[in-house]
Amino acid sequence: LRTGDAVLGMEIHPAAVAALNDGNLAEALRIVAASPNKDVARIANKLANKIGETKVTLFSDSKEGSLAGAFDPQTNTIKLNEAYDISQHTLLHEMVHAAASATLAKPSHPLTKQLTKLFEEVKDSLGTAYGTTNLDEFVSEAMSNPVFQAELAGINPDGSNINALQRFINSVGNFLRRLIGQNAKSIDSAMTQADALINEILAPAPEFRDANILAMESTAS
Repeated sequence: LRTGDAVLGMEIHPAAVAALNDGNLAEALRIVAASPNKDVARIANKLANKIGETKVTLFSDSKEGSLAGAFDPQTNTIKLNEAYDISQHTLLHEMVHAAASATLAKPSHPLTKQLTKLFEEVKDSLGTAYGTTNLDEFVSEAMSNPVFQAELAGINPDGSNINALQRFINSVGNFLRRLIGQNAKSIDSAMTQADALINEILAPAPEFRDANILAMESTAS
């Protein structure tokens, strides 16, 4: 089950690009919220109200392997590559990353508690991999690095058939569900179209969306 590449793969409106050039992240998200897809619209609109102190900058790098976008938790800055068409996926993914990162500063928040517990359970199994130093680094790698996500998918910290990547995606997915007024879901719940959209947004790049959906729909043997 998925929403289709046409939804998240769409280039954002030129007015949204102009807003980003002006550093107006909230306005860019509100423009995306004009999407005819009600789930995209609802997510973009809610994220527009979660900007806080997050900044946005544009850069241009067309070299092979360059990123379409990134979030730097150290400077609380979303960086978007205008050498490529900035897609709805890139903007929403990095904004979810920024919102989740800001939430980690609240020790009592359910997301912080769940991800802290997961981090403590898996860090020794990750060896010396980048992403094992602290929680912020762990979340950054889990949000943006497909190789790191693959490592998490191979770890079953509590001995169950639910792997660490499934738990991570479920936790951040539930954070996003609560943000848009939906109930949290268990990992083994049937997926709706809205769930598929959330999982696609959480994938680090469009070509890895299927991997996230597969991670949520299957369990380790």
